[in-house]
Amino acid sequence: KIYGREDLIKAIDLCYHSVLRFSFQDKPVEKAWGDILVIGDTRTGKTETVHSLIYHYKLGEMSVGENTSFAGLVGGPKQGSNRQWSITWGRIPLNNRRLLVVDEASGLPLETIQNMSGIRSNGIAEMVKIETQRTAAQTRLVWLSNPRADKSMAQYGYGGEAGKELIGGREDNERFH
Repeated sequence: KIYGREDLIKAIDLCYHSVLRFSFQDKPVEKAWGDILVIGDTRTGKTETVHSLIYHYKLGEMSVGENTSFAGLVGGPKQGSNRQWSITWGRIPLNNRRLLVVDEASGLPLETIQNMSGIRSNGIAEMVKIETQRTAAQTRLVWLSNPRADKSMAQYGYGGEAGKELIGGREDNERFH
């Protein structure tokens, strides 16, 4: 029921089907999995398109940014009934080698996005508390969002301006591909 969004479907398909790693000219490319950002005005079919692809492939999970914390995405310490502390991993590491869609990414604080630089660049979730714990997090990510500011996309000179405002730091924007 959404027409004219073939570019969006292709981008999400590429992310779904991206390989985790490969070699190019005998040199390993260690991070090849997709991490894409889709910014658009409200009511343009971003979420419905992704829902339809998740239904079609029977693969992938959605998380709503405005209802999700850093701990929910990456993980955090949790004290059990026996007073022992353990790490509970969040949705990104739990979807290792799979696809996670972060819908309404503008609902995530900039600090949360900035704190995910490491996991997004190397595919390893790491919790450094009293002890350091690590787990694989080579998760294909699709970020869906409206612009962070109360503007339409037409008010930006180009889409990258909305991305800078939404994601924050240059190094965090450069992790998208």
